[in-house]
Amino acid sequence: MRARLVSLGWPRSAARGQGSHHRQRDHTVDGLLLLALALHLRCLLDPWNNEYYALPAIFALVAWEGLTRERRAPVVTLGVLVLHWLTFMGLRETVSPDVSSLFYLAWALPLAAWMAIRLFRPAGVQEDLPAIALAR
Repeated sequence: MRARLVSLGWPRSAARGQGSHHRQRDHTVDGLLLLALALHLRCLLDPWNNEYYALPAIFALVAWEGLTRERRAPVVTLGVLVLHWLTFMGLRETVSPDVSSLFYLAWALPLAAWMAIRLFRPAGVQEDLPAIALAR
């Protein structure tokens, strides 16, 4: 499983080498988002997810947001923190583990998709998705 997550870097590297140099993006900063995505996928794909597994992904995401959204609050990271707390602490005593797992998947899968779209979108595509435009 971990070997598959490590292999996430090659598609991004291949895309970067094949004409994506025309884009006006900082690929060094994109590496932080790729790291956040890989660490987030580790949480998603690990059948025994613990509360602290998400910390490295959250640190990478806040670093990426801090470098790409100057003078703005890290809204995505704050949202992830709140949803993560709700999933593992807030809902623990009130709902069944099945409902808690569904709640986790309901926000974690779209987050992974959003990060992947931000990383792998073709050149010339709009920078933000409409739902994320509010965070800017």
